[in-house]
Amino acid sequence: QPVSETTAALYTTMTMLLNFGACFITSAIIDKAGRKIILLVGGVFVTFFLALLALFNHRGEADLARYCVLAYVLAFAISWGPVPWVMVGEVLSGKGGSIATLVNWLFCIMVVQSLPYVEESEIGINGAFIFYMICMVVALLYTQLYVKETKGLSKEQINRIFSNLPKDLKEPQKNIIQLIYKPKVVPNN
Repeated sequence: QPVSETTAALYTTMTMLLNFGACFITSAIIDKAGRKIILLVGGVFVTFFLALLALFNHRGEADLARYCVLAYVLAFAISWGPVPWVMVGEVLSGKGGSIATLVNWLFCIMVVQSLPYVEESEIGINGAFIFYMICMVVALLYTQLYVKETKGLSKEQINRIFSNLPKDLKEPQKNIIQLIYKPKVVPNN
């Protein structure tokens, strides 16, 4: 149902304030709690509020649906908004970071640009919310199974984790050759 300009401006302002405040929350907890746990807990809340949003919107309960949007925005802004950017900076560098940034923005553009068309399609806006919820569940499973925690690790430790180098290697560039080519050691008799 349509809303007044005043109501739209109010919710826009609340969304901006939630995003702004979430920056401080994430900054305060990311190095204490860890990246992975923030993604997991935040993802559960994002999934939950997307499910409620689809439900309340389907029932025509516009006010409850709007509150779910605000709760979703807060959960996303604390977790899945900033944490992947932090991890890209920690894990990738140079071209890898550039490619990750490009892919992220391309998907953001696809979501934003496709939403009006999805809303008018047979799927409808509730179908879109359910689809995004399913995407979040897949992201949660991926995070649980494959994302490595980087909290408290140095750049060298992170590089070892993501390049599968043994922990005792001190110079990865030099010792990678030793991993590939291991000369036979013949004992002296």
